[in-house]
Amino acid sequence: MVVGGALLMAGTVDRSVHAAGRRSAGAAIKGCIRGHDGHPMKAGVVWIGHRRGGDHIVHLDDDGCFALSELKPGWYWMRLAGVDHATKLGAFIVGDRPVVIDGRLGTDLHGIEPGREVRAWVSYKDGKGGFIDDADVDEALVESSDGRRTLQTTVPEEAATALIKIESPSGFAYNFPAGSSESERFDFLTGAGIWTRRTVEPGQELSLEFGPDDLPPAGLRDTISVARERPPRRL
Repeated sequence: MVVGGALLMAGTVDRSVHAAGRRSAGAAIKGCIRGHDGHPMKAGVVWIGHRRGGDHIVHLDDDGCFALSELKPGWYWMRLAGVDHATKLGAFIVGDRPVVIDGRLGTDLHGIEPGREVRAWVSYKDGKGGFIDDADVDEALVESSDGRRTLQTTVPEEAATALIKIESPSGFAYNFPAGSSESERFDFLTGAGIWTRRTVEPGQELSLEFGPDDLPPAGLRDTISVARERPPRRL
């Protein structure tokens, strides 16, 4: 399928916004990824690769934007991961003009329904950044009468950081709500998606909680447009 001069394969879904008017050497892909409500997501990653090899992983900035330049022309595949949004895959051709992607990501088709089991995954890292063997947690969250879910677990003695995500009954991954402090961020692990990163103290009781209002509504479809950047008008 051809959209705005860029060739797309079925199933493409990534969002990017405006492109700067400046041309750069080589091929370029850029845009601003939006969440389901039109606002930048808490965090997101664009993972792009040329079909003949060469991957690029770019974190979205605070405005949800990204840019890659000086790329080889040709076919590229793309994987977009955004906090609490559906991951999307796509492919397109990049030529002499930048490819600009615009749209919104969709959400989990089913969401987290009352009464259904939801599981939390927790992995721990030590002070040097290495994963701690045999310390992973895979537990069902406790649901209260008002629909809130909680997890309580003891932090291992060697741990300095906890990586956390939750999985809905349909297998969709959510992140525990994270704040803006340095102790709570999001990490992208290649092949494992986005995790909430939280600074912890050895031996502490880690208590996490979220409710329906902390997650985006379910069943929202994505929108997408992909086009080549228009050259500047001649005066």
